[in-house]
Amino acid sequence: MRKALFIILALIAVSSCTRNRDTVVFDDSEPLAMTPDISWALIVDPYVACRQEPSYDASVTDHFRRGDILIVKGIRSVKIADAYENWISFENGWVPEAALRIYPNRLRAQSAAENLNRP
Repeated sequence: MRKALFIILALIAVSSCTRNRDTVVFDDSEPLAMTPDISWALIVDPYVACRQEPSYDASVTDHFRRGDILIVKGIRSVKIADAYENWISFENGWVPEAALRIYPNRLRAQSAAENLNRP
């Protein structure tokens, strides 16, 4: 009886120590997703206008919606009234920093986007 119990426990231990042969799949659909010198912006406002220049008076070039993820091209601090406000540059234009959050890679931005609508 003890010998049979020992054999069963030994088989369980050996089977639990074997390597999992599942294949790891890397999502390479966005080649710049993990590039260290590129930042990513997640739009957090429901709807935001992208402007030609970093100013509320500049013409609108595009629109973004909550959950959109974009590559940051640059940042400029602009004096508006008596304070300075940061504007973020994208391929299509400029958006005020208050309308978005910046992340060091696309994967973090995607993870944050998934949590936007959670209470």
